[in-house]
Amino acid sequence: MNSGENPYTYTKNKYKKSLNRLSIKQYKKLSTPLKRVYTQVNFKSYLSQKGYHSIAEFIRHLHTIERHHYSEPTKIDNDITHLEFETGYWYKLAKGQSIQKPSKIFQVNDAVGFYELFGRVHPFWNLLNRRARVQNCAFQLPDEMKKRIFKTHHFPNGLSTERFIDNLKQINPAQLNNLYATKSIDSLLALMVMCVAHQYRGGRKTSRKVEKYFYAQFLYLMVFKYDIKLILELYVYIFFLLESNSLFKTSNTNKPLDVDQLFIDQAFVKSLIKSTESLSNKEQEEKLSQKIMTYLNKQKTHPYFHAYGK
Repeated sequence: MNSGENPYTYTKNKYKKSLNRLSIKQYKKLSTPLKRVYTQVNFKSYLSQKGYHSIAEFIRHLHTIERHHYSEPTKIDNDITHLEFETGYWYKLAKGQSIQKPSKIFQVNDAVGFYELFGRVHPFWNLLNRRARVQNCAFQLPDEMKKRIFKTHHFPNGLSTERFIDNLKQINPAQLNNLYATKSIDSLLALMVMCVAHQYRGGRKTSRKVEKYFYAQFLYLMVFKYDIKLILELYVYIFFLLESNSLFKTSNTNKPLDVDQLFIDQAFVKSLIKSTESLSNKEQEEKLSQKIMTYLNKQKTHPYFHAYGK
């Protein structure tokens, strides 16, 4: 990262606009577990996009910039310097601590820009938070992603359930492999939309093939790429979404969850990460992606997101 770049430029010029963005309202509406996962995912994405190789490098850069702005460190509560406070807080965000207090929003905004860090809440999280319909979330996908799963990607927001289902392309291996290879939250949402819609159309037997790719993408992103702490909580949110008998509400199910398989799969991915540490980032990403899919292909009765107990 170029130490001459000034992360304050955005927020100093657009301070009020940044704080009034829809992103903050959407962020606050997320449930606490989703907010924690969302914070961790977005902060790690931000570091990667900006070219930081570690949180320590990011903090050193902020400290360098701050020394240009303040001749002496600013004192805050308990006589802790602003720099020392920031250092601990950024590590907490990376571990999945959500931003609760307005004062923290101001501090994050002043350092890098709240909108710069979080943007608008991705429809994937709004769908899991049950604050949006599947159709509305699908409508918000990028056009190039919609082209992969819909016959006509130009469709109105709020499309009826029947027309939405009819607009889905038939499932084919090339389509699924293409989505899986994208390795993004967009492709994760696309696979989730397909899974829910095809399940609505023909039951879980119809959607199971898509669900395998969806689960594989989930493992790749949430265990490997973002290493989220609340893997079980996120799994449960997805489970209840897929348990829906319609596109609009969750069914009442008394079936218990048996999540042992999730932890077995998580441990498997962790072992892959350790065994491929010597590879370049790109090589490791490709190796992990291939190994995860091969691993799931060998398990014909894997429950994916439907791990019912007895």
